[in-house]
Amino acid sequence: MTTVAPGFGSLTWEGRAGGTVNSGMCGYISQRPNQRLRVSQDLDYAKLLVIDPVGSSVLVNGPDGSFCGTPIPPEPAQISGYWKAGIYEVFVGSPEPQVTPPYRLLFTVKR
Repeated sequence: MTTVAPGFGSLTWEGRAGGTVNSGMCGYISQRPNQRLRVSQDLDYAKLLVIDPVGSSVLVNGPDGSFCGTPIPPEPAQISGYWKAGIYEVFVGSPEPQVTPPYRLLFTVKR
């Protein structure tokens, strides 16, 4: 689990997207989160962005509920705005079941 606080800058994670669980609008995800994030204090603004692969989605379960970011070509999937302090589970989805392409995620406070 990665912990962040206001002013942290940016983080990049890598792994494999997709899985066998159909999340609906956010594609196929794994049963376990790809990343876990602890926000130690509220963040007035942060952005979680799927850098690649193109077509991947991102699903975040956190203290305020679940949020899905899907790509809107040519823009990649992202979730941005206010992030309440707490623990977040991040899933990177694939449009096809059991297709697990490598991904890169960027989490940043930069606009």
